[in-house]
Amino acid sequence: MTTSEPVVSINLRGIYIGGGLCDPAKMLPLFPELLVTMGMISEKKGKDITDKIKYAKDKHNHLGKHLEAIMDILENVFITPQKTLGYREMDNLLTTKEYKWHFQNYLNQRHVQQAIHARPTEYTMFTDHVIKSMAADFLTGVSVELETILHLYKVLIFNGQMDMVVSVPMAEAFLQDLDWSGKEEYLDGDKVTWLDDQGDVAGYVTQVKNLTRVIVRNAGHRAAIDKPDWVLNMMTHFISDNSF
Repeated sequence: MTTSEPVVSINLRGIYIGGGLCDPAKMLPLFPELLVTMGMISEKKGKDITDKIKYAKDKHNHLGKHLEAIMDILENVFITPQKTLGYREMDNLLTTKEYKWHFQNYLNQRHVQQAIHARPTEYTMFTDHVIKSMAADFLTGVSVELETILHLYKVLIFNGQMDMVVSVPMAEAFLQDLDWSGKEEYLDGDKVTWLDDQGDVAGYVTQVKNLTRVIVRNAGHRAAIDKPDWVLNMMTHFISDNSF
C-alpha cells in the first residue's frame, strides 16, 4: 500500500473500521471507567478491573504469555462483569439479551460453501487455533499503520453510540492520539448531525481530510445488525464521497 513497487498490486481506494479495538493497551483501561460512569459498578470494582488489565498487559508485553493474557482480559474485563451486571452480551447498552446468529447455519450449507470456493468444512463462531495464532498480536496497536494509511487513503471509522465492548470514549482515546496531518483539525472540529432519508437523526459525523468519523445513534457493537439501514446509508456516503 505504501511502496511504489508493491509485490501485489491492489487498487485500494479506502478502508473502514467498525468498532475496532485498534490499540487495546490504550483503549481497554477506559472500559471500567465507562461502567463506573454509567453507575453499573463501583469505583472500587473499576479499579480492580483496571489493575487486572495492567497485569494482563505485563504478561503479554514482558513475560511473553500472550494466550494467557488474552484469556485473562476476556475473563476479567468482559465475561465476569457481563455476568455480574445481568447481560448475556455487552454489545449494546440498551439490551441485556443475546444476539441471534443466523450466518453460521447459512455458511454451513454445501451450496454456499461451493459458491464462495470453500472446501467442505464446519464453520464455527470461534476456533482455538485462530485465537492461539493471533495471541501475540492481541495487545499490539496499529496506530503507526493507520497514520500512514490516513496520509494516502480515505478512512471511515465508526462506532455504535451504545457499544460497550469498544465504546465511543475508547475509540476517541485512540483517534485523538494519532499523529497525522489532520490531528489538530480533528481535535478542534465540530460534529455534524447526520440525518437519514426520512429526516431522522442517524448519528454524528466529523470529516477531516481523509478521515470520516461516524457515531451511529442507538447502535451497539454490531451496528449493522442494530441499524442496517443507517449503516448502509453511511457506507454509501463514504464510498461515493458524499458529505453527510
